[in-house]
Amino acid sequence: MATQYTSTLFETKYKDDFKDSDGYYRILFNSGRALQARELTQMQTIINKQVERFGNHIFKEGAVVKPGGMSINTNYEFVKLDTTSTSTAVNVGDVITGGTSGIKAEVLEVTAAAGADPVTYFVKYVNTSAAQGSTTTPRFQPSESLGAGRIVQITNTPSNPAVGRGTRATIGDGVYFTQGFFVFAESQTTIVDKYSDIPSKEVGFKVIKSVFSVDDDAGLYDNQGTVPNTTAPGADRYYIKLQLTTEDQTTTDDNFINVATVKNGAIFKAVSAQQNLQYNIPRDVVATRIKENSGDYIVKPFRLEFGLDSSNAHLLAKVSDGVAVVDGYRSARFAPSSIRINKPTETLQRNGEFTAVDYGAYVDVLSDSAIGGPDTMTMATQRLMSGRNMSGSQIGRARVRAVHENGADLRYYLFDVKMNTTQNFRDVKSIGTDANNFFNPLQSGLNSTLEEPYDNLLLYPLPQKRPKVVTGKQMEVQILRSGTTTNSGTFTISVPTGYILSNAGDWIFITDASNGGRLSNSTLGGFPTSQSTTTNITGLPASAPIKCYVYAQTSTPITRAKRVITDHTVTAQMQTDSDGEQFIDLKRPDIINVKRIRAVDSDGTDLTSRFTVDNGQRDAFYGNGRLVLSGGQSAPGGNVYVKFDHYAHDPGAFFSVSSYTGNTNYKDIPSFKTSRGNTLFLRNYLDFRPTVDSNGTFSENTIGFLPQPTDLVQSDNEYYLNQTFKLVIDQEGLLRIVEGERAFNPAFPPSQVKTLPLYNFLLRGNTLNDSDLTVQKLDHRRYTMKDIDRLEKRLTSLEELTSLNMLELATDNFEVLDSAGLNRAKSGFFVDNFTSHRLSDLRTGYRASIDPTKGLLRPLCGEDNIRLVFDSDNSPGITRRGDNLYLDFTEEVWIDNPFATRAVKINPFDTSIYTGNMHLSPASDEWRDKEVGTRTIFDQGTELSTDLAKQWDNWAWNWGGKDLEDLKVGDNTDTYDHSQGYITRKTVNKVISEKIVEEVIGERVLYSAILPFIRSRIVEMKVDGLRPNTNVFLFMNNRPMAEFVRQTSSFTPYAATTADFGNTLKGQTTHKDGKTALTTDAAGSITISFQVPHAGDDKFRCGTHEIKILDVTKGDREDKAGSIARAIYTSTGHLDTVHQDIESTRVLEIEGSTTVVDNTPTYSYGGGGEGGTGPGATSYDGGGSWYSNNDNGYSGWEDETGSVDYSNSWDDAGGYGFACLLEDMKVMLNGIISEVTNVKVGDVVSYGTVTEVMHKHMRNGYYIINDELKITNDHPVLVNGSWKNTEDVVVGDYINGVKVKSTRYVEQLVPTVFIATDTESYDVYCGGNVYTVHGDYRNSLAAVG
Repeated sequence: MATQYTSTLFETKYKDDFKDSDGYYRILFNSGRALQARELTQMQTIINKQVERFGNHIFKEGAVVKPGGMSINTNYEFVKLDTTSTSTAVNVGDVITGGTSGIKAEVLEVTAAAGADPVTYFVKYVNTSAAQGSTTTPRFQPSESLGAGRIVQITNTPSNPAVGRGTRATIGDGVYFTQGFFVFAESQTTIVDKYSDIPSKEVGFKVIKSVFSVDDDAGLYDNQGTVPNTTAPGADRYYIKLQLTTEDQTTTDDNFINVATVKNGAIFKAVSAQQNLQYNIPRDVVATRIKENSGDYIVKPFRLEFGLDSSNAHLLAKVSDGVAVVDGYRSARFAPSSIRINKPTETLQRNGEFTAVDYGAYVDVLSDSAIGGPDTMTMATQRLMSGRNMSGSQIGRARVRAVHENGADLRYYLFDVKMNTTQNFRDVKSIGTDANNFFNPLQSGLNSTLEEPYDNLLLYPLPQKRPKVVTGKQMEVQILRSGTTTNSGTFTISVPTGYILSNAGDWIFITDASNGGRLSNSTLGGFPTSQSTTTNITGLPASAPIKCYVYAQTSTPITRAKRVITDHTVTAQMQTDSDGEQFIDLKRPDIINVKRIRAVDSDGTDLTSRFTVDNGQRDAFYGNGRLVLSGGQSAPGGNVYVKFDHYAHDPGAFFSVSSYTGNTNYKDIPSFKTSRGNTLFLRNYLDFRPTVDSNGTFSENTIGFLPQPTDLVQSDNEYYLNQTFKLVIDQEGLLRIVEGERAFNPAFPPSQVKTLPLYNFLLRGNTLNDSDLTVQKLDHRRYTMKDIDRLEKRLTSLEELTSLNMLELATDNFEVLDSAGLNRAKSGFFVDNFTSHRLSDLRTGYRASIDPTKGLLRPLCGEDNIRLVFDSDNSPGITRRGDNLYLDFTEEVWIDNPFATRAVKINPFDTSIYTGNMHLSPASDEWRDKEVGTRTIFDQGTELSTDLAKQWDNWAWNWGGKDLEDLKVGDNTDTYDHSQGYITRKTVNKVISEKIVEEVIGERVLYSAILPFIRSRIVEMKVDGLRPNTNVFLFMNNRPMAEFVRQTSSFTPYAATTADFGNTLKGQTTHKDGKTALTTDAAGSITISFQVPHAGDDKFRCGTHEIKILDVTKGDREDKAGSIARAIYTSTGHLDTVHQDIESTRVLEIEGSTTVVDNTPTYSYGGGGEGGTGPGATSYDGGGSWYSNNDNGYSGWEDETGSVDYSNSWDDAGGYGFACLLEDMKVMLNGIISEVTNVKVGDVVSYGTVTEVMHKHMRNGYYIINDELKITNDHPVLVNGSWKNTEDVVVGDYINGVKVKSTRYVEQLVPTVFIATDTESYDVYCGGNVYTVHGDYRNSLAAVG
């Protein structure tokens, strides 16, 4: 056994008495003198001391000279054996199989039982019995058999798991300076924690020193012979070993060299030679010089982003890698870091705060013109009249919410003012309900004025933002008490519980006209002289109607609570308000969200896309919510079923943040967008808005009493406080977040010594999300010689610009005199250095580009992203490998070594996690989209398309004198007759369609913008090295992508394809070819087609994103995964907004037809018979007849009875029949899109029941709209909100929001389908467009006929 080293061992056993104080630096040997063992030993000591002194000057104790490279494996799978196992024997490398799970694992390491720890296997799972999916990787199960008497531990609790993950540290070969020596440390591993994957420990080397003799190592005998000479023992050896361990496994007497700090299972700080932290005095000298010359600066910027944490109480500060110089020391972070930050939830109580209340929208009223008084408790609708004293006509309506004194007169506060069309408030002369209850607004000249009309908002901000609790303390409000006085002229006034009467001098009393209208307070008695809740007012008119506007105070104003009502349902029909807006009344105020909108009932057709939600909030009150029909949408007929959530309002004084306590998360408290476009977060306001009931009316229980304008409301308020932070990096490269103070307006914390501040940021109180903060980047610019050169050039440019400005100024001041000696006006000069378009007129014909780097004006240029496709047939000498092209080559062996000295395991520290390799194709995306911003249209008039015309010669026909621009679809030429013998040919040309042809003759980019979100496209991927036969899951930025992945049979690189889906996949919510599960094969490989999403919440911002595959179902739980593969996907998009010059031409398509008339005399065949006529046929006196509708039309023979059976019916003589669709058109039939040929009586088409249907109804012509809708000329369609026959539709019209781009008439005998429904309309589905057509044909045809 080796002799343990002690500090006196060399001196006592080997007689090494070296002392620095002796001053000996060399041993000089003399001839003839015997050599001493002490001298040989001391000679080594002298040399070693020199090396040690030099080493201590350059390096710190324990410094890394050559780093070994530390890594942490937190996926070291453990399996505890139960104490009931009859055997624990196993060999490293054996594969064991779970008797229950069927899972197989290879044994990597075995630890013996120690203390409470049982025998433990550390394994690598190599296969699963079947594809699985879970939040944890598949493992052995507690208590299952592993064969040969081995049983997995039965107990399985969080504190004593049977299976799970431990942590193992691995370090490679390295050299470290310690004990005065440069010591080699061989690669090795150690278990940091057996049963935890989130340990926090110090990992390093324990220094072991000892002396080896021949008794410990036979290799120390003389080795000159073929075998060691045991009769010639050699000298002893001083031995130093660095053993990897954790600091908690050492004693205070041990020498420990720290290599890495592990926190929560990650290397928080690791020793690295590149950081220069190991150097001693030289490092300090260099750092001092750098600090004195350059100060602190950033070499590679650190990017700071914030994200949500799994705990709602925290945010994650995500800091990228970067390099900085701090006090002259290089501080680098080589990988991104995440730091958890507590959201600031500390509060501050502020008692006795005042909130100012003010409102306007009032009219002044003389006291003698106030009759009856408005009811401010029910806020009944008042009529706005054009004459005084309620004479004239009603020109609008309004409500009155308060009446206050204005000196000797009155001031009436209005809201919900609605004027009739073409009417103005200045024309209002009186306001009231009838002749016994009105007031006349004070006129300014001959006009009435609504003062402060926009000050109508009843929301008042608290003194500070982010309140947690608001408790009302003091407020004075106006309350109306109305009724009839007693026979003695007395009226009793009482106020609700919690209020006391106050401010009696400002009370207002109003009766009817016969009793004087407004009464003077000086003639009345009974006003309260002390605090009371009731009083009897005397001196009033006897038995008269009276309204008393009194004031009352409360010291306990009650907050109005809001209760969440979920899944409330309403079935209602469309209504139209006075503004012509169509809506569905939800009969409930304060809508939270609408969950379902269906036709008829809960299972009907989805109508969600047709409506927008109006939650009912207004500036002055809470109205009932509505579903408002969106522009261009058709109103559904019949009932509409709606399911929604809303707030129910309890009585009280006002709404505040406390109204939502217990039913709404703080971050979900709603906001309100005012009529002036401002968004107010309701948590920060006192809300005095009254609430309507289901009938749209107010009552004392649904309003909050209003204070007087400019009054104050007192409350005790508790607020969340904001908090500041500072992100810093120190000399050692450690990132820290320094917390600042918590206050309403906190200052940022000061910088700390020996740190460099990177960012200041502020988290708002009770931070709502990862955007509820402000960030300030602190610049520490580094200036290299290149930067200084650039600054010099900019200064030169500045000098040039200054000289240009001086020249411009001199030109402006230069006097140019005319013949009269007067100074001429100068214009038309300016100076441009061509570094920007600031002085360019980009709107009109701009045809230039600017090179801002060189300051040059160049011709107009464009930029686009063009897909490159490899043409192998025309690319000789070129070969493709993956997505890259190379010059063609052949592979040859250049050099090889068929001999080996020994076998080395590539990965001697086998890990239990599968880290795969992922290849993406393509791995990036750069694209440009274009949208037209503005267009200039050049009208090219009308052209005729004559391909289908007959005898297109100006001598053969004419248009009856019509100008070409006046022609429209359906116009005919005069008929041209040409006779030959008994045969007459009648030729006519007809305009059958018109369309607008637009041709782009010029285009230029107005501006370019960076697109915020990645576009959707297909990315092929190939992944190897995963766990075999295992279900895996794909994530993008930790978000699951199960809806957008599909396993494929082979990998096709992007360069091997020609298809590019562009933006056609936008909005899709699943893979275009259908999603599938992902399962690796027996080799752990898989090929996948991944559709990058861009729909709803499933979209990502442009930039760099991580795509990864795990064998667990949560992307943020890599710590639970047994298979991991990752790759980076980058994307950049640009949007060019262009101006187009357009030539627009109206093209009329002309079709000619010829009718042949046979005038041959009558012949008799046998019994003969009268001839008949058919559609488009010529009449004959007997026998059969030939008819021709047109050269392309239907033709045939009639029989001798003169009748032809074309199934049901023909068009009538005027060209009209039953309004019909062609047979290939489609409708929503019983909830499924189907052809009209399948419709029968009783079916449901769209939302109406079919009452009549006629198939094979023959028509002699039809229209084609937008090359898709085929419909007869007399069928009404919904055009721009009203019904119009198809033949009257013109290009530019909108049919149910679909723009008409072309319309064409086809003159041809065709079978059609006639459908009548019990609703006014139904929809026709053509590709992606929906056209609304009439369903009540009888009334429609009657109108036509």
